Amino acid sequence: MAQRRAEYICILIAAILFYAFCTDFISLFTLLNVLFLPVMSVVLTCFSGLSLEASIENPDTTQAEVGDELRVYVRVRNPARLGGARVRMNLLINYELEGKVHTEKMRFVTERSEQMTACLVSAQHCGRITCRIEKLRLYDYLWLFAIPGKASHDRCSFTVMPKLPDIDPLAVPTLREDFESSIYAQNRPGRDYSEVYEIRSYREGDPISSIHHKLSAKREELVVREGSYPVGSRLMLLSILPDWTGTIEECEEVLTAVFSVSSFLTADGLDHVIAWLDEDDPSGLMQMSVSDEESFYEAAACVMESGRDPHSQGMDVRIGNVQRLLCFARGRTDAEHILYAVRPDKVGVTAVFTGESEDNSPEIPGMEIIPAAGRNLGEVLSSLVI
Repeated sequence: MAQRRAEYICILIAAILFYAFCTDFISLFTLLNVLFLPVMSVVLTCFSGLSLEASIENPDTTQAEVGDELRVYVRVRNPARLGGARVRMNLLINYELEGKVHTEKMRFVTERSEQMTACLVSAQHCGRITCRIEKLRLYDYLWLFAIPGKASHDRCSFTVMPKLPDIDPLAVPTLREDFESSIYAQNRPGRDYSEVYEIRSYREGDPISSIHHKLSAKREELVVREGSYPVGSRLMLLSILPDWTGTIEECEEVLTAVFSVSSFLTADGLDHVIAWLDEDDPSGLMQMSVSDEESFYEAAACVMESGRDPHSQGMDVRIGNVQRLLCFARGRTDAEHILYAVRPDKVGVTAVFTGESEDNSPEIPGMEIIPAAGRNLGEVLSSLVI
């Protein structure tokens, strides 16, 4: 716009000089045209788009993968009878996990009623991307003056997943069924008789201790009571993202490891819990149970929305009542304050350090440490014994 104003000033000076040296009708007509043309442009602009409104539309899907191109749609409403209003809009794109904010400048000419315009957003790294309209300006036909437009405060967000390698870790049934839990499987019995799974008729091979004697006497047939299978918090995947001293690539490696194992467990029908640091929670952790694909993507979105926590080193983190802990972090510095609070005699702990190599990876007594730097992450995760 500054260039257009400079050009207009040059034309105006030329018209004034032309009238000063040639005082005839043509020079006067030229000067008047140059003076009143911007006024007419502003008046027509007010008729063509003074009631202009713009809002961000909710996308059809909020899930994406690294490398995808996302489309952000903006709906522009122009109730004026005249079309052709010149609009400039700034779309603010916040890459939350990366800590980067980008402003995309859009220019377009409005139609008479309503139109949709799209902006391409590149998802180069995983994390949450939020978009909102920061500024909306209506320009006259000469691009000399700007009038503020009405933009909604709505925003849209995308969850960008990392590319997950195909892994095949060894999932062995090492978790005890007598593990204390308040969450039980809905599709399989167990040996926790504090919660009844099913009352049914006796079948050959059922243990004698499972016979419900009072009901058997009442029904005059053998009836057994099946216990429930506790699953809540039996297996926890703990994600510890580096603070803002770490790079986005280091965050991406940790998230790739966590989500790859969680995706494998979900596809294999093994319920588990994904946990991440949260200084606002009394335990220092937020947890979400994962039992199907929908809950997996919901938990992944929450982990990435939580972002990085620069104060995690001073947090009092309590793991809680879990039996198996898989910890994923950049290195020992990020995770040692948590791992040293875990009792290895009661919790089986495996820590995967994506930013440490075998040469400089320290040992932590009672825990299995797996360095992954410089190695194929898919092969490292496939070597896990869960």
